[in-house]
Amino acid sequence: MKLKNFVGLWVVVTLSLFIIFSPLASAEQVKFKEDGCTFSLPVYEAYEKFEAKWDGPSVNGLAEGEGLIKYTIEYADKTKYEAEGKMTMKQGIANGKATLKFTNGDKFDINFGNGDPQNGTIIRADGRKYRENFTIITLMAKAYLKG
Repeated sequence: MKLKNFVGLWVVVTLSLFIIFSPLASAEQVKFKEDGCTFSLPVYEAYEKFEAKWDGPSVNGLAEGEGLIKYTIEYADKTKYEAEGKMTMKQGIANGKATLKFTNGDKFDINFGNGDPQNGTIIRADGRKYRENFTIITLMAKAYLKG
């Protein structure tokens, strides 16, 4: 009887944690279409406005290879991030190296795999440097919440 109660409690706690933290575990891939070329970028928080432009090659209507990316994202609290730089796309999603410079002075050199950041370096405008393998939690904590 005690084992059954323990297993039941474990299942409830595990499901609760999954529901609470699932928005942090994966990105929403926001799709854009420009001049017949479709591409997507990952976003981890709810936003008010997201605009992006891709200037690079495409294959079968999907961004493919290295190109120039420029985007602006604005959140409900009016926090705004603007970035531009080089990014590698594969079948319309970030896959490979991205070197982004933000208008606030931050620089990201990150490798993407299937739309999610895998590893790289973040250099904050004040000189702080973070270099490691990223999960979404460490990426957000080090890149935005500590700033």
